Amino acid sequence: SAEPRPWMRRELLALQTRCALRRTDYAMAGQRFLKIVATDPETRHFEIAPLHWSDEPLDAEAREAARLWLEDSNDVARLMGASYLLLEPKLTSQCETALKQMLQQPHEPVRRLAQWQLFRLRISIDRSDVSNNEIKRWESLLHELPSSWRAGPYYVLGKGHWQRNEFDLAAAAFLRLPLAQPSEHPITGRACLDAALALKRSGLLTESEQLLREVTDRFRHTPSGLVAKRLLESQ
Repeated sequence: SAEPRPWMRRELLALQTRCALRRTDYAMAGQRFLKIVATDPETRHFEIAPLHWSDEPLDAEAREAARLWLEDSNDVARLMGASYLLLEPKLTSQCETALKQMLQQPHEPVRRLAQWQLFRLRISIDRSDVSNNEIKRWESLLHELPSSWRAGPYYVLGKGHWQRNEFDLAAAAFLRLPLAQPSEHPITGRACLDAALALKRSGLLTESEQLLREVTDRFRHTPSGLVAKRLLESQ
């Protein structure tokens, strides 16, 4: 609050956003990130945009914050809100409509990340197989993204391969997050956990166990770390 320089205030807010994400405090992360965007809509900090990419449940505070964001006039806020509420049965239609509207927006981060949230919906709601052509299209679109925006989309690609029972390819996509797209976002730990589960489905039991141990160590502060610990204890 004592820092007068706008650019430094944004740097401090980015650090606070990262800290909130490490605590899985999505409501606080969103509030901090929106303050960055308010003074710099083209911020270079979109790699920490606190979007939701998995099916992990939200706490009441995050859900309430997301409802407010979804009704906001700011497209970044609406994108965040839609990402958190996309798989809520009563709100899926509203979120899908909002995301489709964002596909027409000139703001590139909003437009491109909204597209990937719709791919996420395609996997989660429509249980029919993802086609090979869709996978190829997603891979092409993913490589058009700036590298710092690819963490969530790589997770979506991994889920697409999983739905096709391509567990080796799913593991490879998931592992891009901890290996090549490091992020404070909890989706990184979730991707590492899902990679371990995909390796197990591929019959690579030793590699799966090794990766579960890495999750319990490297991502012990996340829900995925706790899940990995329970899985190891039950073996």
